[in-house]
Amino acid sequence: MEKVAAGSGDMPVTILGLLSECQNDTRITLRSDYFPTRGTLRTMSYDRRSALAALENFQRVTKLKDYPWEMASKVGAGTLRRFRNGKTHSLNSETYDKLAAGASKLRGVEHTAAEIRGEIPIRLVVPIRSRVGAGEFVFPIDDDSNLGYAQVPPGVEAEECLQVDGDSMEPVYHHRDLLFPRAIRKPTELVGRIVAAQIKNGPRVVKILRKGTARGKWTLESVNPLHEPIKDCELETVAAIGAAIYHE
Repeated sequence: MEKVAAGSGDMPVTILGLLSECQNDTRITLRSDYFPTRGTLRTMSYDRRSALAALENFQRVTKLKDYPWEMASKVGAGTLRRFRNGKTHSLNSETYDKLAAGASKLRGVEHTAAEIRGEIPIRLVVPIRSRVGAGEFVFPIDDDSNLGYAQVPPGVEAEECLQVDGDSMEPVYHHRDLLFPRAIRKPTELVGRIVAAQIKNGPRVVKILRKGTARGKWTLESVNPLHEPIKDCELETVAAIGAAIYHE
């Protein structure tokens, strides 16, 4: 439902009079038209169920938990719980703005109140989990949390990304490009494709996967002819590359 009221000095329209005609589930926004004797009162229908679903979806995608998010947002512990159980009918604009600021702080990427309300798509970001060798041997490390986050390209499903080190995959991938691997699969399903591979007891690399000379052995080739292939190695994991962000 939408109602608009304008008043002048001769025919004033009271807020109480307009509110008496509004339904219970209505959000009221008062906007100024920059005239001292005129104002606009606009009422827009408020769908609590949609607001709850949008909040749930935002937390599912961003993996934000109530208490840390509330503390970072400075909205007070229990704000989200009270909204869910109906003790708070709705969240006001100021609360949404604070929640957006808190989400941005925790995730290292800018979020808006419109994303939390479900009005625009959520900006998906994933951790840069590790570096992946492309000419350089990059071994897995236990603490890689300092590599930051990257925004997932539209239409791509990913839980992590990898940062390229080296030039062995040029001109396809360059040093510091970000790669978004797909789900881990069997090496036999990815022969001939560019993959992110974890060599058993060895480095993590991005290469073209080829069959080795024996069962269970694999050869990893570079695109750049200046780099020799890694022959007959055993692999712990292998995944195709779903998308990339190219470093400028």
